[in-house]
Amino acid sequence: MQPTFTDRELDIMAILWHRGPSTVAEVRERLSDRLAHNTVLTVLTVLEEKGYVDHTEEGKAHRFRARVKQETAGATAADRVVPTPAPRPIVNHDLQVRWSEWLTASSPGQRLAVSA
Repeated sequence: MQPTFTDRELDIMAILWHRGPSTVAEVRERLSDRLAHNTVLTVLTVLEEKGYVDHTEEGKAHRFRARVKQETAGATAADRVVPTPAPRPIVNHDLQVRWSEWLTASSPGQRLAVSA
């Protein structure tokens, strides 16, 4: 089954996939918006409960690592990294032909004749 993530979870998973194992402080400094330490820790704990990350203890800190590969996350992760392209406008065929003629005209005088 393909894992699904909330937007915030995906923000944090993207950091773990890109950076590798990280502490809460390291994740926080790479987030685009400032979140409290406890907020980031809570999201990481939820991800751990879901089985998407695990941690090792380093003194007082925990170092979290992704257990799910980015490729396994599929479309959810890809949508986060690669934005959906904007729809292409419909262009009148005659306008496309005139534009092409104008571009290939060799002189400004010829371009004026095409645009008339």
